[in-house]
Amino acid sequence: MAYDNLLENTVLVSPVSGVVTERNYDPGDLYGANGPILTVMQIDRVKVQVNISEAFFPQVKVGMPVEITLDVYPGEIFEGKVTLIHPAVDAATRTFTTEIIIPNGNRTLRPGMFSRVSLNFGQAEQLVVPDIAVQKQIGSNERYGFVVENGIARRRILTVGRQIGNDIVILSGVRDGEQIVTAGA
Repeated sequence: MAYDNLLENTVLVSPVSGVVTERNYDPGDLYGANGPILTVMQIDRVKVQVNISEAFFPQVKVGMPVEITLDVYPGEIFEGKVTLIHPAVDAATRTFTTEIIIPNGNRTLRPGMFSRVSLNFGQAEQLVVPDIAVQKQIGSNERYGFVVENGIARRRILTVGRQIGNDIVILSGVRDGEQIVTAGA
């Protein structure tokens, strides 16, 4: 009777079908309730969590298509969709967490892999100038640049947006078509 009871309670059955990704005990080891014996994961779909700047919160929508690239698979693009947008913004980082599901029927992707996520928010035309043309006033947060007017470089206060590579978006202070000094300022 005791043998039958032990035999009945030594068979492990996972509640989900999947792949064993972690084995913490070997056959014959004494289990002391210190953690899971095995970890089973379903990897037919992979979830990516990404933190996005709060500036994009109104633009991110559930169901939005997403492109994912991984260094381990150069040149390959995986497609997924936004499935969950966490409602709170992290006060320290000013970001919110978004969950993305990627179909993974061929099991190419593995849990824990590093990926890059691209969300397409559309296009917008903006005035950009080389970052070397924008100066910062010492002791303040004021930005300025020199714009050529009638052959003379004149100092102008600039309101700047985000940096894109070696360029900075100019929100005000320079108009399209004006020449801005990039050397010798």
